[in-house]
Amino acid sequence: MSCFGTTSNPISAENHLIKWLSWALPVNLMSGIVLTLMFASTCLAADNPFSASHLGRTPLIQPVLHENQALLNGENSFVAQLIPTVNQPSSPDPFLIWPWLRRPGESKNPMFLKLVSDDGGIPDQKKDDGADKNDDDKKDADRGGQKAPPEPDISKPGADFGDYPNSAYTLPKGRAYLEIAPINYLGKDRHNSASNSYNYLFRYGVTDDVEFRLTGSGLTTVFDPNTTVVGFAPLIIDTKIHLWDDQMDKLIPAASFEAFLQTNLASPTFQSGFQPSINMNLDFPFTKDTNVEMTFGYSGVQDAVRVIGGERFIPRLGHNIPTLSKSNLNVNLFSFQWALEQQVTEKFQVFLQGYYNGDVFRQSAQGRVVGVGYFYQFDKRATFFNSYNAGLDPSTPSFSSQVGFAFAF
Repeated sequence: MSCFGTTSNPISAENHLIKWLSWALPVNLMSGIVLTLMFASTCLAADNPFSASHLGRTPLIQPVLHENQALLNGENSFVAQLIPTVNQPSSPDPFLIWPWLRRPGESKNPMFLKLVSDDGGIPDQKKDDGADKNDDDKKDADRGGQKAPPEPDISKPGADFGDYPNSAYTLPKGRAYLEIAPINYLGKDRHNSASNSYNYLFRYGVTDDVEFRLTGSGLTTVFDPNTTVVGFAPLIIDTKIHLWDDQMDKLIPAASFEAFLQTNLASPTFQSGFQPSINMNLDFPFTKDTNVEMTFGYSGVQDAVRVIGGERFIPRLGHNIPTLSKSNLNVNLFSFQWALEQQVTEKFQVFLQGYYNGDVFRQSAQGRVVGVGYFYQFDKRATFFNSYNAGLDPSTPSFSSQVGFAFAF
């Protein structure tokens, strides 16, 4: 009696033999067929040392198949070839012998199609002609996926200090200029005492068309009749945006828009409140060596009134002599600056300049001035500038001069 509570008929040894043969013979037959196929594929594989090619006979399957060359006589000079994906090993490789076996990550098909040129080269295989080195150099120049800025060049776009107007062009992205004028002398005029200031201008290319700028008259000395006043002139926060390049065949100049804010960050004697300004800068490059620059501006200023007589005027550098004048009202003032620039040599440039109602940054007060000057470029990163100017009316200094340097970084 079985454990399930049912009876079981005894099975004879003869029945056991018949049952074993019924499944053992098919399995053995299938195994023999598989082994036979494997051995046959081994003999046919070109990489197998037992193949027909190694035994001096022609292999049954050619590993390289050429298309009809007559079909490729057109513009495309490539010949299609069927090439194994791996090199021939020194010993039988089961991954080549049995194509259904695959290495991890390998294509299902152990053969792939490549185009081979007439000279035997493979088009997608780069030749060692220096191109890889150039690619590496470009990668080294790219930082964070961004193109590296060009080398510093003081001549492109050039200093804004030196002559009165500002250029229509901006610095390349990532480059900077530092322009300084230790001597910015303004002689005495009808309303103001003689003075000297240490002007500065820092420029940085935020983009190829936008500059961030910090400027001012810096350390300033006013030679008052009774005493000398020394202090710092207001800091000016400035931006310049290049709008378009010139099209001189249509008489369209290059242009930029400039806006700045004069702050109250200054010594008390030079404070004149927050004053905004907007300006349009134009460049007319008539020839390669001749250029005309213009700046039209509209700026806020604080005027003053004379203690005796009550005459109103614009004080230079926002400074009033307490015994002679006092601060009055905030007003807006139109200004215009111009310069005719001529390149004499590669390093030397001369210019004729002038302004009406003051230059852009020097807070020279009202009036009309003309002058001459020059630039001399020491090298690619540094230049020197100097100008001499004369006033045309009593409210401007009879003589003024500027001496300074500009550096590219």
